[in-house]
Amino acid sequence: MGKRTLSTNLGSLASGAVTALALAVQSGLAAVVGVVIARELPRGAETDGFFAAYGVFIVLALAATAIRLVVLPPLGRARLERRLGQETAAWAVALAVLAVPALVLGVVAARPVAALLTGFGPDAARDAAESVLPLMVLAAVAQLYAGLAASALAALDDYLTAAVTYILASVVGLGYILVRVDAGGIDAVAEGMALNGILAVVLPLVALVVRARREAMPRAAVRPSGAPVSERLLEAGRSVALPLALQAVYLVSVPFAAREGIGEVTSFGYAYLAAAALVAVTSSSLGLVTSVPLTRIGIDPVGVARHVVASSWLALVAVGAAAGVFAVAGTSLVQLCFLGWWLDV
Repeated sequence: MGKRTLSTNLGSLASGAVTALALAVQSGLAAVVGVVIARELPRGAETDGFFAAYGVFIVLALAATAIRLVVLPPLGRARLERRLGQETAAWAVALAVLAVPALVLGVVAARPVAALLTGFGPDAARDAAESVLPLMVLAAVAQLYAGLAASALAALDDYLTAAVTYILASVVGLGYILVRVDAGGIDAVAEGMALNGILAVVLPLVALVVRARREAMPRAAVRPSGAPVSERLLEAGRSVALPLALQAVYLVSVPFAAREGIGEVTSFGYAYLAAAALVAVTSSSLGLVTSVPLTRIGIDPVGVARHVVASSWLALVAVGAAAGVFAVAGTSLVQLCFLGWWLDV
């Protein structure tokens, strides 16, 4: 069975707190990046182009979170059947069918996609979006595989390692942005995001390799096996259809925001950052830490419904409190963070 990890001893509630803390730190650092952009780069066509491309990253990254919830149950079952390595490798191959075309499209078709996202706006906005779009797609794909690696650790009842690596990757990415933003401008922000994603993949992967070597896992244990790629993609597609559609609404709205004038996409992007952070810290963390235990228990539909209702109340407390704060003092908070220079208040 192997050694019990710290996350196992912590229990589901504490594991949820650790995961939520990691997501909160990651989201908080993303907000800091927004503040850096606001203070170092004038709100205008260039920042509009950045946030237009950032919309692609948001959609793909949140889809990656949804897919992470899809792969957790089969990985949890595979752990019990002592074929976790094979199942993880099979999902890595399946996700490559989605990741590789996205990378190719982000590089080859960056110009037309940038024009579409910016609502065929100013050349400066198109140029900025075209410049950062490949790095945005790379960062999103990296987050996809980072989620898979973290899910494999979760199947091993290890939530702490994934949480620490997510935080460390975010800190390094932010540090790179702070050092390079003066010289590199908006491109430095995209480079820092890509670096963040790459580290978020590499660090948990190293942890998995170290654990496999410690347990003398044979190489054959990581050969893909099980359901075919088409079946896995169909399962993932059914599971992420709703959240992907909801996030796609934001992406579709970006060109409309661009038509409202220069700087409006930037403002829209900042607002969405706050909303996405709440989702990540509440619902995503609860779903991630409870998927494996629920799979092992095998509860019936009534039990699942009760669990969803109980978990929703926990998320509602945080979301309701945040909504109240922004309703009462939202303008003051925004002015405090961004010095009020980009809002007409």
